[in-house]
Amino acid sequence: MKPRIDSAVQFVTKVVSQWESVRTVTVIDNETEIDDPYFYLSFDVFIDGEVPDEAAREQAFSGCAAFEATKLGTKDRFLFDELPVRLEYKQQARMDALLQSGADASFVASRDTGTYLFYRLLNGRILLDRTGWMDTVRPKITNLPEAFWISLREGYVSRTEHDLSDLSAAQIRDDRLFFFLALSALLKDAMSCVYAENRAFEPPPRFLWATLKELPSLPEQFVTRFTYLYTARDSQDMARTREIAELVVRSLMYAS
Repeated sequence: MKPRIDSAVQFVTKVVSQWESVRTVTVIDNETEIDDPYFYLSFDVFIDGEVPDEAAREQAFSGCAAFEATKLGTKDRFLFDELPVRLEYKQQARMDALLQSGADASFVASRDTGTYLFYRLLNGRILLDRTGWMDTVRPKITNLPEAFWISLREGYVSRTEHDLSDLSAAQIRDDRLFFFLALSALLKDAMSCVYAENRAFEPPPRFLWATLKELPSLPEQFVTRFTYLYTARDSQDMARTREIAELVVRSLMYAS
């Protein structure tokens, strides 16, 4: 099956490397099997300027099936030899601005994807790097100041406290929909907090939980309590779920 992956990687690299604005191209090597629903090839295309418009990009990938572009023109998806492929176009200057002062923890914490951006910059396999940009970016990522991690962790602790407040209000109101929305936010922010505590970048969301359990430092009973929360299937015992959620948040607040 690997030849199919290699062919897809070579094809995408050949196409985008012809565009004048493209500076760097990376791909995240997916460790799942091709027939796994989680499998797809994920490319980051770093640009200086603009990529061709949607019609031109669709024409460039005309040999592929099911081409689809986002309205903002920042992402494309299609099938190459039945393999799902995703491309995301990112302004190189924006990455530089974020990293210039050791990264902005408040900006990172405000993003739903957390430190996943840094994970991709650090772990993407380099397919094209016209200016050696990655040689300057990766040292910055691997040497983020301690203040960044401290601020990031504090930001996520604050977010989990806010999520818990929403959860409590929803329980009192018996608002089942908002209860589970707040619980979902709490689960994500709690995981991000643990990654920040371990000075580790967050992997793809589908691998967050499996990877988190292998981190060296976890709050007391975190896995047991967290498992209870994400396996909650109904709202018949919202009070108990809120109680466990509070224990999780407190464990994050007082983690060493």
